[in-house]
Amino acid sequence: MLEPLDRCRRDSTLFQFTTKQLRDFIDPNHLLIHIDEQLDFAKLVAPLETISKQEGAEREETNPVGLR
Repeated sequence: MLEPLDRCRRDSTLFQFTTKQLRDFIDPNHLLIHIDEQLDFAKLVAPLETISKQEGAEREETNPVGLR
């Protein structure tokens, strides 16, 4: 299961004695910045997590002991 992105921690300062953040070193118009701002990765993979949970439940039903 994916955990929510901790943007506050991720965007905090890089080093203890500086105010520089990672984004200070990346061009604001860079494609990755736009993707980060507009794409919600958790929504993108939510259907995959649902499928994975269903498959796990089906495996438990057919093999309740946990044998492979």
